[in-house]
Amino acid sequence: MEPSNKNAKYIRDVMKGLVWVGQLGFSLAVPPIALALLAHWIMGRFGLGNWLMILFVIIGILTSGATARSFFDDQKKKDAKEASENPRPRGYSDHR
Repeated sequence: MEPSNKNAKYIRDVMKGLVWVGQLGFSLAVPPIALALLAHWIMGRFGLGNWLMILFVIIGILTSGATARSFFDDQKKKDAKEASENPRPRGYSDHR
């Protein structure tokens, strides 16, 4: 039994959403972790203080924030473009 075109589109949209969530999670988690590991290595190699770890983790968090902001701005643009191309049908509560 083959899935209908509607089911295939739904499955494709769900998989696309899962990929976006995975990519966003990876993009948010990696910078602070990678920079913390780098700071740990530098601290051990050159004998620098704990301030370096704090600095690198803050930079990693700021990088993750910039990534999240870029992602959400891009999504808002895509949603606005899709809404302008496929306007919502007029409904009962649109008169308010």
